[in-house]
Amino acid sequence: MPIENRDGLMLWVPVADETSALVTLAARGVTVSPGSRFCVSYSRPHVRIATSRLTEDAHAIDETAALIALAASASSVRLD
Repeated sequence: MPIENRDGLMLWVPVADETSALVTLAARGVTVSPGSRFCVSYSRPHVRIATSRLTEDAHAIDETAALIALAASASSVRLD
């Protein structure tokens, strides 16, 4: 999924479900911010990822990208 990085040291990443994305990443030791905290008018779920602490290690970046992709596709399943 293409993203636009025009905001400096952070990325706004669209996700299927904000809460599921946050939980998926937290369970793997990655903390991001809920996008809804920062945007009132943006209707699609998204997360805010600070990029200033990323290393230049290509392997670490690839692992982080894979986790973000996993989280972006995570959605909640309700048992009614």
